Amino acid sequence: AALGRRAQLAVGGDTGPMHLFSLVGCPVVSLYGEDSEPSRTKPLGPIVDVLRGETIAALDIETVWAAIRARLSTDDRARSAPAAP
Repeated sequence: AALGRRAQLAVGGDTGPMHLFSLVGCPVVSLYGEDSEPSRTKPLGPIVDVLRGETIAALDIETVWAAIRARLSTDDRARSAPAAP
């Protein structure tokens, strides 16, 4: 939880840490495959973006990166978007 309070953003699958990060106010980009139902299992925090693909591995990196940059550019805690990987 302490890490989530200091982080600018968390990115990951439908896992416990994403729920903890979102509950302490850390923006989350949560990744889902078709076998998950984000409307039932997504983190409940105030700043959660959901990306869904056939599988998590099938999500296009450019799509994920665009979601990260968009969230960081609109989040008050973000100072600037990181350089592309």
